Amino acid sequence: MPKQTSSRSVPDLWKVSESEEEDFGDDTGEWPVDGVVGEEIDMLGVSRYEIRWRNWRRKDGTNTTWAKQMPDRPDLIEDWNTTQAKKRQKQADESLDVALEPLNILDIHNIKTAKRSQAVEEKVENSYSRGIARYDNWDAVESVPSCPGPSSSRRSSTMKSEDIYKNPSRASTAHSNTHSSTSAKDAQPIYSLKEKWNNSARKIGAARITITNEIDEEAEPQLVEGFKYLENRYSYPKDIRALMEESEPYFVFCQCKACADASVCACQGPSELVDADGDKTWAYTSEGLFAFNVPPGVEVIECNKFCACGKRQRCPNRVAQKPRDTPIDVFKTEDRGWGARATVDVPRGKVLGIYTGRVIPREDLEHLSHEHRGYTFNLDARENRGDDDSAEKYTVDAYSYGNWTRFIK
Repeated sequence: MPKQTSSRSVPDLWKVSESEEEDFGDDTGEWPVDGVVGEEIDMLGVSRYEIRWRNWRRKDGTNTTWAKQMPDRPDLIEDWNTTQAKKRQKQADESLDVALEPLNILDIHNIKTAKRSQAVEEKVENSYSRGIARYDNWDAVESVPSCPGPSSSRRSSTMKSEDIYKNPSRASTAHSNTHSSTSAKDAQPIYSLKEKWNNSARKIGAARITITNEIDEEAEPQLVEGFKYLENRYSYPKDIRALMEESEPYFVFCQCKACADASVCACQGPSELVDADGDKTWAYTSEGLFAFNVPPGVEVIECNKFCACGKRQRCPNRVAQKPRDTPIDVFKTEDRGWGARATVDVPRGKVLGIYTGRVIPREDLEHLSHEHRGYTFNLDARENRGDDDSAEKYTVDAYSYGNWTRFIK
């Protein structure tokens, strides 16, 4: 017989069965309500309340029933919700700790009730207000012994709030006493890779980089041997490097003190970016955010190393070249390999970085493998599509050189 399919969008697995109708005996009788004494939250986040009755009892002596609402006395549920909210906030103010046992031993249907009882949501909010970032101290696992001796005592199953809101794989590592020497060896590449990348980023004042894998056992992104991290610069072959060293004649540059007006900044001479009145304008707001005012095919021309404003930090036309101030996490996705994400909220228009790598002649692309070519980016903003000559065309190759942007999907 064909299995019937439900027309409801929510699977029956997640639905709570309705309580059986209670026998109150005399249909004309009245039973005063003592109040709400309990609450349960189902998997869909819907609450039902335990109501205690004053002059009514079952044969077994119990005198409570469950209801999602009380049409005749909505004030009782409102009072309960207000009181419980205050208790949870007080609980969160006193401590951000969360005991793991109640969350681990319960079936999945009761997990939201258990979290509510421990004021998890309020503790998360408090952690943010106290400046405990969600991804702080992810690399603290490096300082935890991976192979504790037999004298090591079992840790408590209570985790501090700063552990709760981090990478689960990090938390389990920090609180496990059963790691083998193999797991310690496997963990070492993450430490090495992160340190190399963060050392490079730190030298130019850029924010930190973390690596996270909550999907499988792959310790780190598989990079070509000898991969060199370049936070905000490019690598050039000798012949191209020679051109870059003598590049001043090819640059436009200004003598501005602060580049207050794009229409008088010499750097914007060749720029086609104009406002509604046809006047030269910047591609960035006064807060350093991309203004989304650049039409397709129009270049953004920032001030450069030859400009007089380079000695000052007030130039509004130096954004992409500034050190990255947003922490980045390189993380493993379920079905798209490794990706990159910010670990903090990012405002619209925030410039996070540039796609770095080794600059190569375009004609070299034909000698690269299909996988290798997947990490290349053509510098073709000024190229004529009908021009087949690749002798003076260039490409950024991030296969052996590059930064975190090579993982952007």
